[in-house]
Amino acid sequence: MKQSMLLFLSGLTVFGTGLVPLAAQPAKFESALEKTEREDFTGAIQDLKTTAVWFEQRQDDANAYKSRVLADYLQWLETRKINFERGVDEALPFFYQLGSCLGADCAYSLVWVNPESEANRYGGVLILEKNLRMISHPDGSGIPVVAIVDVQIVPSLKSNETIMIDCTSPQIKGKDTYLFALVQPLGQDDEEYYTQIRQAWKIEPRLEKIETLPSENLKQIRCVNPCPGGC
Repeated sequence: MKQSMLLFLSGLTVFGTGLVPLAAQPAKFESALEKTEREDFTGAIQDLKTTAVWFEQRQDDANAYKSRVLADYLQWLETRKINFERGVDEALPFFYQLGSCLGADCAYSLVWVNPESEANRYGGVLILEKNLRMISHPDGSGIPVVAIVDVQIVPSLKSNETIMIDCTSPQIKGKDTYLFALVQPLGQDDEEYYTQIRQAWKIEPRLEKIETLPSENLKQIRCVNPCPGGC
């Protein structure tokens, strides 16, 4: 009996006061995303924090980072929602780098958040959001309540790099397919397009997926320079 109990406990790890099966932890990340669909943001945040600890214990820094950043972002979203319902519209936080509506109806959006405290290791995360509903005020202002459907880590950015959203490639086609790229614009200020691409992502809202493109697909990508020759 004692031996059986030891074997059972060897497959568990302790979080707080509970025992959690080790194999269940990666699934908690997906569970957290599913909870955002039900607007259970408190449950999603708890799942992500638990998952981050699990990955840290296994020295999986990338997935631990992704879980922590997403938990912090969801916490801000929930705080913003509560404050907006009370009549207070919060300013965007320092880590909110970019947000882009996808499609004419804005049913989905892509957000790039990047906590500066860890910018030396990673460049934040790309988050694909699905707009669930709007919270509106009588004056016409409003904010969306969103679910998180996919997340990808951005590599650490060099000082001359940025993420651009107006990008195309002959290899990436489709009305509801979007291309975001990590661009090195230095030396291309007078050009109509930026072509120095270090990494790129294909976003397919209908599939609720962000796909990191292989390096061999980067050569044909070009991103619009919004101010050729300077503005």
